[in-house]
Amino acid sequence: MGEEPIAEPPSAGQIAKVRVQMHYLINDCFLSPGQLLAGIEQLRHLPAAIVQGLADPVCPPAVAESLHHAWPEAAWWPVAEGGHGALSPPIARACIDALDWVATAEGGRQ
Repeated sequence: MGEEPIAEPPSAGQIAKVRVQMHYLINDCFLSPGQLLAGIEQLRHLPAAIVQGLADPVCPPAVAESLHHAWPEAAWWPVAEGGHGALSPPIARACIDALDWVATAEGGRQ
């Protein structure tokens, strides 16, 4: 489920991606522990879909399940064969489907 090792020096785009990711990680994604779940009432009215690879070794699926439990109005898109990479075919397909659902669902709810 992991990505292939880099065979050549990283491109400027790859370096920029890592710098942005590190910026968020160093700053705890700009959220204090429990902040998202504590503020879920402020988000509940928004159409949303939660896409989670169930074989994700980086972001535990239990965290996404907790979010969905707290926000049942959000569509739940578990991807059994999905890992962490958003560009892997199973996760990419689920993200496209989820975005289509959010874009077309009346008020974001079906």
